[in-house]
Order: sequence, then C-alpha cells, then structure tokens
Amino acid sequence: TFHTGHVSDPEFDALLLVNSMLTETLYSRILGTARERGLVYGMSSSANTGKYSTNWWFGTQVSAGHAPALFDIIIKELQKVRAGELSAKDIDDAKQYSLGRYQRSGQTVGGIAGMYAGRYFYEDIIHYYQDVPKHIKAITKKRIVDTARTMFTDDIWGLGVLGGEDRQVADNLHAQASILW
Repeated sequence: TFHTGHVSDPEFDALLLVNSMLTETLYSRILGTARERGLVYGMSSSANTGKYSTNWWFGTQVSAGHAPALFDIIIKELQKVRAGELSAKDIDDAKQYSLGRYQRSGQTVGGIAGMYAGRYFYEDIIHYYQDVPKHIKAITKKRIVDTARTMFTDDIWGLGVLGGEDRQVADNLHAQASILW
C-alpha cells in the first residue's frame, strides 16, 4: 500500500514497530498465526519512505490453496491495528524486540553503515545511531494507529502474484484484499 507523501520520522518509526509486531518474529500476529495454521513457513514485510511517497508491503511464498486463508489473517490483523486493538504489552514487547534488533545491528560495519546510509543518499539526512533507542521508546499507540490508517487513505495499492496459477487466483485475492481500501 502506498501513501502519496513522506511520513515524518516518528510516523515511520511507528510503522516499522507495528510491522515487527505483524511479521518479524515466529510469534508475530500475522506470521505466527499463519505458521501455526500451516499456511506458510516464512513471511516478510517492510516499509520505505522517500521524498514523495511511503510504502508498506507484505510478501511470502504461499500455495494458491492457502493464500485466501493467509489473506484472511492479514486483513484481520491490519483491521485490528487500524481499529487500535493493540495492547500495551504487545507494544512494549515490540519495542523490546526493536531495541534488541538495534543492538545487533551495531555489531557489524554493514549494520551501522546501512542505518546511516538509509536516507542520506536521497535526502542528506543523517540519523544518529545513538538516538535510535530514544526514538523507539517514544513510539505511542496513537502514532501507530494514525500512521497505519494513513497508509490506506490514498487508495493506492497493488497485488503481485508470481507463478503458473490461473489469473482467477490473482483476481480473487485482489478482490479479497480490496476491503482494506
């Protein structure tokens, strides 16, 4: 899903935090549920923000037969986020996970360089590594919900299906996901 604008740094931090709640761990709300049901073995998602747009994507390898059930989970969890159905414990756990990820990223030159380089090349903005914990701790439920809602307001989105499946599979999944917009 795309937003036709650049989100602020605090909004982007919130988007990345909720993203980790949804797919980054084996117990996350989307990936964890999908794995428990035997629908997928792995899944990824991320967000990117640039000068003129912000996007949030989800990807996985899933069989055509399991895809509708996976989409049900994705839709349900995204609707919950937009409705503010996030517990303080879920947010605190995601913050702890994000702080741990931050600490691990500082263990390699590539991790540190990647963090600094992220927005430097297209905006001349340097994010200082030592400020990351402060930014993570500042994320609020309200900011998460507001930012997640923003990602669906412009009604710009796409769905890609790779493989030798019938076009009807893609059309059905597109119709299923359209409820989010």
